[in-house]
Parts: sequence; structure tokens; C-alpha cells
Amino acid sequence: MNQRNPECGNNFTQCYLKYFDCIKIYINRIIEDIHISEELAQDVFLIFFKKTDNFNPSSGRVRNFIYKIARNRSLDYIKRRKKENEKYSQIAIEDVIMDRQFYKDIEDTYIEGEILCTFYDAVNSFPPTKREIYFDRHYKKKQLVTIMKEYKVSKYLLKKIDHDLSMKIRDSLAQYFADECEDEENQL
Repeated sequence: MNQRNPECGNNFTQCYLKYFDCIKIYINRIIEDIHISEELAQDVFLIFFKKTDNFNPSSGRVRNFIYKIARNRSLDYIKRRKKENEKYSQIAIEDVIMDRQFYKDIEDTYIEGEILCTFYDAVNSFPPTKREIYFDRHYKKKQLVTIMKEYKVSKYLLKKIDHDLSMKIRDSLAQYFADECEDEENQL
């Protein structure tokens, strides 16, 4: 730390008392926040104290120098605040997008659960043998001939069971796909 003339401390105190309120008001006109203006005014005088050794507190050059420091600190604060606001607004936009996606995912999961429950209820309403035939045909991908031999039923009966159960499933799930079903009917 450099040695200072004791008179310098006295001169600094005089400058501080003389200009602090004016500098605070000047900064507040620029940034429009009285609390931040007070902090920046204190920073101005700290910078002034570090940069000067011998000065005359009543000199116009000292006053101009203090105002120049105040203007520069105010503009620096405005630039920094603008960058922070841009960063925070980008974060806020990302949060909104993520929240929107989160709720959409929950809604999709809920709808999928409803569809699966409806499908499960529809399938469980089938008699056990018809249910087994339907699953063998559509989920185990067994051929008609194999199913006919295994259950000892005709091809006609297999196709009828398949058609009846498919229609029952389709009817019970129609509430979830009503728009798509209407579009298909309009196209036909």
C-alpha cells in the first residue's frame, strides 16, 4: 500500500462530503435505482481515492473527474445488468419450454395409461378361449392353421372371432381416437 500525505485524507473527506449526495443523485438519474446508486457512488469515491494523491477538493478538475468516474461506473452497471437480464430471460424461456414439455409428457403418459386400461378391460371382457385365440393370432403371431388345429375350430369361426374382438376393441378405444376415426370416415 502506498504512503499517502495526511492532508490527502483530509482533502478526500472534504470531497466526499461535498460531492457524495450530488454523485448519488447523478447516478440515480442514469440507472433509476436509489439503492444501487448509493453503492455505485461509494464505488466512485473508492476509485477516486485509489487514483489520486494530491488534489485540491475545490478544483473543477476534481469535480469533473469524479463525475466522469460516476458516469463510467453507471454505464458499466447498465451493460452488466442488460447482459444478466438477457441471460435470465433465456433461462426463463428454457424453463417455460421444459415445463410445457414436462406437462405434455405427463398428459401423454396419463392418456397412454387410460388407453391401456381401456384395452385391458375390453380384452378381459372376452371369454377366455376367444381371448387366447385372439392373442395367439395377433401377439404370438401364430398362423391360422396352427390355431385351427390347437383349438379345433374352423377358419370361418377364427375369422369371426378375430373380427368381433377387433371391433369390440376398436369401439372401446374410439373415444381416444374420435378425431382420427372421423377423418378416416370423411376420406372414404
